[in-house]
Amino acid sequence: MTAALGAVAPLFGATSSKASSGSSSFILIIVVFGAAYYFLIYRPQKKKQLAARTQTNAYEVGDEVVTAGGIVGYVLDITDDRVTLETSVGASFVVLKPYVLRKLEPAHSAQIMAHAADPRTILALARDVFGRAPKAWWLTIPAVKFDFGD
Repeated sequence: MTAALGAVAPLFGATSSKASSGSSSFILIIVVFGAAYYFLIYRPQKKKQLAARTQTNAYEVGDEVVTAGGIVGYVLDITDDRVTLETSVGASFVVLKPYVLRKLEPAHSAQIMAHAADPRTILALARDVFGRAPKAWWLTIPAVKFDFGD
């Protein structure tokens, strides 16, 4: 380790005296580790927190949002710390603001029906709603006749 420090120390202008070499090397190591921690861990984490906070507060009355429990609803009212949501079946309920995760963007296609939609569209919808899409395989089964009976 002293050989590595001895090779790096002249690059930073450290003196070659034996008494100050040890303490300046130690201080240099502390500064390098502190800078690495700041730029590699602390700063990116703060940026991610700020982005999540702005995304969480980016909804208004009438927007479609998803809660931490996976419930999707439209915002009816926003108070100090609570949000009133209405689901597609007409039920309304109140949740705390931190549990509203994000605003949902409109789906790519105007109307999605289960058997009429393209598999790519269904996967895109799953990605929009849940934040990720499951693994999917496209299987085609050749068939000749789809009649009822002989």
